[in-house]
Amino acid sequence: MAGAAYQGLFKNPLADPYLVGVASGSGLAATIVLLTGIGILPIAAFCGGIAAVAVAYSVARSAHGTPLTTLILAGVAISALAASATSLLMIRSDPDLRPVLSWLMGSFIAAEWSDSLVMLLYLGPSVIVLLGFARILNVVQLSEEHASMLGVDVERVKIALIVAATLATASAVSFSGLIGFVGLVAPHVVRILWGVDYRFLLPMSGLIGATFLVIADWSPGQL
Repeated sequence: MAGAAYQGLFKNPLADPYLVGVASGSGLAATIVLLTGIGILPIAAFCGGIAAVAVAYSVARSAHGTPLTTLILAGVAISALAASATSLLMIRSDPDLRPVLSWLMGSFIAAEWSDSLVMLLYLGPSVIVLLGFARILNVVQLSEEHASMLGVDVERVKIALIVAATLATASAVSFSGLIGFVGLVAPHVVRILWGVDYRFLLPMSGLIGATFLVIADWSPGQL
């Protein structure tokens, strides 16, 4: 769902939830916790992802608004910086790196049902906000100028969607690690099957993505 929201907001079919730095920020924070043993992994990963996006947004913000192209470039720069810091920490560390690599690759091995209850505290409000802006996302696909003429507060929409999508992504990443391809692919599957109306695209992307992850996690054990 976050992937569909980012693709709609940035009008970029290759956008995914990690575009503005969530993954790299979470990865850096998780690496620090796993290598030092200081802190709680899910909380650190969540805060790291939020912090990276906040920095990218602050860099891209200007007096005239937040140009989406600038935000993407800022996100790419922050992602590269955080990824470099993560690699440096791994190279200079002595401990076994398998826990770090396992987390960075993404896995449900350590996930428990109790984690879902914690995630709902962030996922619930995020999903409500994203679904509430579905109609407006359809309007924004025209252009920011046309959306403004139709009465849409474009800057408010940008902030709301970025915050909601980032919270949803960071909460999921904090427990599962980095699983990036689902947020990119699921919206395209939904577009092929149900079209481009974001009133259907957002919820169905979440459902398709979740179903795909369950199948991907379950099927190797059956082979």
